[in-house]
Amino acid sequence: MNVLELLASNWLTVLGGLAALVLVGFAWAEYEDEKTASEVGAGVGARSKRAIGGGVGFLSALTVGVLGGLYEAGMSLGDLGAVLGDLFVNAPELISGIIVGVVGTAGLSGVVPLSTIQFVGIAIVALGIGGIVGLRRGTF
Repeated sequence: MNVLELLASNWLTVLGGLAALVLVGFAWAEYEDEKTASEVGAGVGARSKRAIGGGVGFLSALTVGVLGGLYEAGMSLGDLGAVLGDLFVNAPELISGIIVGVVGTAGLSGVVPLSTIQFVGIAIVALGIGGIVGLRRGTF
């Protein structure tokens, strides 16, 4: 097992060790001969609070940024759904052609096992339905 695998499998222990080293560093920086243990502890606590507060502030800003981006992406997908819905309602013959294309591609790639006669039957039915709906709506 190499070092990277060891660190990856014990990441929580590594993270705890780094936190302990940071606390020891804070204690070393706060220690002076004339300070009592409670004063050193209070100084380490203050440094830790500032460090954690900065980290939390960064994480909250990062979270707000990511959620804002996801919100905008969701709104864009909603707009796309509205456009596709209008297209589906207003151009049924186009949608039937797209369905025939997707079924043909799936049949050629082997995703859906279709014989030629099955594909021709699906194409005739799909294009026929699209044409009939288009004629009734006056879009064909």
